[in-house]
Amino acid sequence: MRALRVEVNRAFEVARSASLIGATLEAKLLLHVEEPRLAAALAAWAPTDGNGVDELRFLFIASQVRRQG
Repeated sequence: MRALRVEVNRAFEVARSASLIGATLEAKLLLHVEEPRLAAALAAWAPTDGNGVDELRFLFIASQVRRQG
C-alpha cells in the first residue's frame, strides 16, 4: 500500500506541474488494479458496507477515489 501511495503521489506531482490540479484534494483518482492481493488490500480500505465513506480518499489525500478491477 505504501508503494502504491508513492506512485499515486508521483502522478499527483506530474498533474500539479502541468497545472491540471492545484492540490491533491482537487484530484479524483481512478485506480485500475489487476493484482488480486493489492485489490483485496484496497477493498479492505473501502468496504461496501458501513457508513458509505470511501476511506481510500483519506489514504491518497484526494477528493474521490474509484477502483476498477
